[in-house]
Amino acid sequence: PLMLIGIFFTISSIIFAFQIYLVERRAAHLSDNPKGMCNNFTNALWLVLMTITTVGYGDYFPHTFIGRIIILIVAIWGTFIVSMMVVVVSNTLQM
Repeated sequence: PLMLIGIFFTISSIIFAFQIYLVERRAAHLSDNPKGMCNNFTNALWLVLMTITTVGYGDYFPHTFIGRIIILIVAIWGTFIVSMMVVVVSNTLQM
């Protein structure tokens, strides 16, 4: 089960990061100050990973409405994935 959750985590991270990159790249090119914008895929992946793991540094954030909706879905999905990991590890370590 932990391997399956890890696969879901990896695939969903890549898919969500690609969606954020596609939505935010136009806003990043139109902006005079690209600080905190996901103007490449690695920044978008960093944003998604920090949101899924519920760390949320705040160094990158979505600037468009659709990007914020996607990140909201990522936060909810991340809460689900992390809670599933806790359940699996808890059941594995149970005596």
